[in-house]
Amino acid sequence: MKIDVLVVTSRAYSHRKIAKRLIEKYFTPNNISSIQLKITDDVPIDFTFRHGLFIITLDRFSLASIVKFFPLVKYKYLYVTLEGIPILDKYSYEVLKHVDVIIANSEYTRDIIETFFNINVDKVVRHEAWTVKPNIKLLNDLYRWKGDKKMVLWVSTNQHRKGIDKLAEVTRHVAELDDNIVFRVVTGLGEVNLKALGFSGNTYLDIRIESLSEELTPRYRPFTEYVWNTVPVRKVYYVNYLNYMLMEYHDYSSRLFAKKLIDTVYSDEKCGEAVINTYGEFLKILEK
Repeated sequence: MKIDVLVVTSRAYSHRKIAKRLIEKYFTPNNISSIQLKITDDVPIDFTFRHGLFIITLDRFSLASIVKFFPLVKYKYLYVTLEGIPILDKYSYEVLKHVDVIIANSEYTRDIIETFFNINVDKVVRHEAWTVKPNIKLLNDLYRWKGDKKMVLWVSTNQHRKGIDKLAEVTRHVAELDDNIVFRVVTGLGEVNLKALGFSGNTYLDIRIESLSEELTPRYRPFTEYVWNTVPVRKVYYVNYLNYMLMEYHDYSSRLFAKKLIDTVYSDEKCGEAVINTYGEFLKILEK
């Protein structure tokens, strides 16, 4: 049976959510037939596909896991994110030779891939922001808490790889330099003892995010604990996200980073802007 698109994701919930949104909002309304699988699923031998869209973290394990689907698809597209600086081996490069288009989820992901591995990224498609009706009460509470001060917002699950320990260092350095800046850290219970990190007094910890879903917890947490306690693996592979930011600024010192963060807060430059309907780009890509 001929299907338009085979969408294969890693086991990560975020990747499966991207695939679900692509199919429901873009593929199905445009009469594009599709099947969604995970890299751990069996190959659907009774089907063939014109396009294969692989939504994965760029690493040797994920690349090795998607090869089994290649004989079923004519055109192969990678939509990749990163976890630290990935480990790629000779076989990884062989797999990439058979990929038609590599798409990064951000300009920074593209730069890391091209700089560290000399791999050409064809396109950047940012993660799509979903518009929701704002909670006016929460917004008013936030404005009252913030007052006239400048605010830095951090939102993430409570996992080692997010770099929350580095964030705590940054809040302390900022507090020493400028008491007109406050931090709102929206996170949750999880792998890191937040109270032990020593966030500055100008930081409000908003504990409202689930760290790990019930579905993922049984198999994910043992792996996380293994990685965290295996120093060579941790140092090479699980470089945390805030260290990413330090590297982007060409500065590994959290103190100097705090100074640059202060400059950014007071500048007119936008620190980030939500983008919507970005996944529509995949319709154009599949047309080619």
